[in-house]
Amino acid sequence: MLYSQVPNRVCAHIRTISSTAAAFTMSHSPKYDDPEKQSLYKLYRPERVTPTQKGYQLLNLSRLNKGMAFTLTERMYL
Repeated sequence: MLYSQVPNRVCAHIRTISSTAAAFTMSHSPKYDDPEKQSLYKLYRPERVTPTQKGYQLLNLSRLNKGMAFTLTERMYL
């Protein structure tokens, strides 16, 4: 089925789904006015893991191969 043959309501639904994760993650990072709360957040926030493996080695490591089908923003939210 070509894109032009897809009904408009289906296309709108697809656009909503794909933009939902990005919009949700933008509001996920808290903004603290209190320096004590901000320091606690920085201390206990989940850290990013940057793998040193690439390609086939990365795909074989089950510990790091969680959510490789998602974008970086979506993976950070998961």
